[in-house]
Amino acid sequence: MDSKKFCCCNVEIGAIIWSSIQIILNSIVFFICVNEISTPTEAFKDFSYDYFIILIPITVFTIIVHACMILGTVKEKHQLIFPALVFYLINLFISIICLINIQKLPSVLFQIGLSVYLFSCVQDLYDTIKEKNLAKITVVV
Repeated sequence: MDSKKFCCCNVEIGAIIWSSIQIILNSIVFFICVNEISTPTEAFKDFSYDYFIILIPITVFTIIVHACMILGTVKEKHQLIFPALVFYLINLFISIICLINIQKLPSVLFQIGLSVYLFSCVQDLYDTIKEKNLAKITVVV
């Protein structure tokens, strides 16, 4: 089977690296939000309290989705990758809505391009692992 690519490596390694980066970055954002809620600092004085309250569940959800993607990749369980597929599809729709509403063309177009690329990579990962699982079932039967 021809291995699909994520950036410069195969899709499985790329997914693990990307998910690990997302978990680390979102953990940092989570702790910053919790810290700002408990003891506000001057660094984030321009942000409202509500911003941090909304950001906390988003970061937790993102961490869970990417942890599932790592686990699904390592354990070769395509069902665990499905939440990431939905996550990146939602991300793509939000980017398109931003293009319509915000109209900051260069940054939103970059976000849409990145969303399409990440969605296609997660779709490739999902398909690759699903094919491996189906091949295992056919060999056993």
